[in-house]
Amino acid sequence: MNRLSHVLEIEESDQRLDSLTNELMRLFHAQRNYYITGFALVLLLLINRIVDLIWKNALFKMTYNEALKQVEMKNNKMNELLNGANVNSEVRSLALKCIEIEEKIRKTEIEYEDMEDQVDNLKVEYEKVCHLLKTAKNV
Repeated sequence: MNRLSHVLEIEESDQRLDSLTNELMRLFHAQRNYYITGFALVLLLLINRIVDLIWKNALFKMTYNEALKQVEMKNNKMNELLNGANVNSEVRSLALKCIEIEEKIRKTEIEYEDMEDQVDNLKVEYEKVCHLLKTAKNV
């Protein structure tokens, strides 16, 4: 892409004012289109990343809910066994499994919070890009 300085170096005595104006206008439109295309590509990447984060967030929510249901079922079963009979090896194994599931839930909650932080950061970046677009349109 040529710059405007290239056109200004041409001697004005050799060209008409109209042709110089047309050349400057053509270069201005080329530069404008170049910047618009670049901005569109940045927005495409940003939107793709946001969609990816939303998808991961939905998967984490589903995993979290499933793990929570499993913990509730295991707790109910363990309470029934503890209330109805004496403690044996099956109850101990269920208690260990319950502890493992609770650890998985904690990890999932941490990942979920991290995803929320990433989404918030992307929102801030998106607002900055929108602000830059508005200022570019106003110029």
